[in-house]
Amino acid sequence: MEEPGLEISIIIPTYGREQILINTIESLLPLRKPGRELLIVDQTLQHDSAVESKLREWSDSKVITWLRCNKPSVMTAMNIGLRHARGRIALFLDDDIDPDSGLIDAHLEGHKQTYEQNRYALVAGRVIQPWAKERFSPFDAANPAEVEEFMGGNFSVDRVLAVSLGGFDQNFRYAAYQYEREFADRLRASGARILYWPSAVIHHLKATEGGVRSYGSHLTTWRPGHSLGAYYYIFTSKEKRTQRIVKRLVHSIKTRFHLTHPWYVPPTLVAEFTGLFLASILWSKGPQLIH
Repeated sequence: MEEPGLEISIIIPTYGREQILINTIESLLPLRKPGRELLIVDQTLQHDSAVESKLREWSDSKVITWLRCNKPSVMTAMNIGLRHARGRIALFLDDDIDPDSGLIDAHLEGHKQTYEQNRYALVAGRVIQPWAKERFSPFDAANPAEVEEFMGGNFSVDRVLAVSLGGFDQNFRYAAYQYEREFADRLRASGARILYWPSAVIHHLKATEGGVRSYGSHLTTWRPGHSLGAYYYIFTSKEKRTQRIVKRLVHSIKTRFHLTHPWYVPPTLVAEFTGLFLASILWSKGPQLIH
């Protein structure tokens, strides 16, 4: 139940992160005011001793709520965060970020914006990725806008609505690629809308280990860490499935990287077909939601 005055719950799902997780939490602590709780949903089975000790210290002193998972799954971790959060708004952040000082205030301000006398149910914040400046991203734009999807790692959502929709589909496994699009589809189908609010800023630090990077680069690995989510989303979205599957298969190896590294074509195809097979099985069993 929502507590009086508890306006927002900050939720950080984390996996395989050590000092950079501590740095992220330390950067958020000055933003932690009355009415704001900080939940760390930890999928790491064993931390370095110094990191474990610091997290335990913060947890014992009630600075954070430290929730442990016994199996890595970012979707499960996010749903655990939704179930344990008590705030009106659930703010999901990556575990390797540097937030602007006005981040949380900006998310709350975004939820006060209205359309047709209704408030936006999901606010997508700005994600600044210094290594990607040569590529345009709609989630690093300067102006606010109503959008149809969002980028994970900096978004806030009406917690009660999110739970009523079943939370996040846990069939998006491994890198959970495309889970944002699927959740956005369900949210908009309910009549809710999404606002991109650029004043809610994080700087993504891109840790080299942990998180989704544990599943390898989609260009070089034979594992279906990314392809499973891509094909599962195609199955759930229902439109032009065969055409989109074929297009995905072709484009997975029709890249500049594969042109110059053709020996990676076989492992990429293994990853794609394995992901397609696993996605079809998961789709046939139905979504795995909070119900």
